[in-house]
Amino acid sequence: MLIIGHRGSAGTSPENTLKSFEEAVLSGADALELDVQVCKTGEPVVIHDMRVDRTTNGHGLVSGMSLSQLRFLDAGDKEKIPTLGEVLDLVDNRIDIHIELKSAGTGEKTAELLNRYVQKGKYTFDDFVISSFNHHELLNFRKFNKQCRLAALMAHTPLDYADVIPADKLDLWALNLKIDNTTSEFVRSAHEKGYKFLVFTVNELEDGRYLKDMGVDGVFTNFPARFVKSL
Repeated sequence: MLIIGHRGSAGTSPENTLKSFEEAVLSGADALELDVQVCKTGEPVVIHDMRVDRTTNGHGLVSGMSLSQLRFLDAGDKEKIPTLGEVLDLVDNRIDIHIELKSAGTGEKTAELLNRYVQKGKYTFDDFVISSFNHHELLNFRKFNKQCRLAALMAHTPLDYADVIPADKLDLWALNLKIDNTTSEFVRSAHEKGYKFLVFTVNELEDGRYLKDMGVDGVFTNFPARFVKSL
């Protein structure tokens, strides 16, 4: 079962910061996960919320602030909100990266940046998984990148399980589901369709063992070092 550091190592360092991502890399996890928004000046920046209020000492919309304005904010432990490029440089192909597209326009910006890094030989497209609750944004990403693996984020259990996914439109590698709505029937349905099944956010080892026995392919956790050691 894959262990994926949720927003880096969010249980031990400020989420979505370079410090958190370095901890995830050093934990021995299989991959790390991060969130991308686009700021006012067009750069893809790594932060989960539409607003900076919860995770920094600032106030306001990410989309309403320039990169230089975001740089003034403290994201915890004197860490800054990083750009996606800065995270790619830090990780330096040491671990796979799952990128969640959070807002409109993130698909194109993310695809363009990943294409540049791959063209420079710093990564391959197989090093990335692109996910989103906004499946339209996944389609938008596909317009600019045909190679990266895609994962559809889902917060509920559809009546038809994996059959609800339009396979002709979304060429998916995985389905990512909230732990509260994960069932053995859904896992089985996904596997029958050829999808991996990943679960978020799993922070209790007992839950991790339960999901592993269920046949889940991977979990996102705020404590990757703990999960690597025990699972």
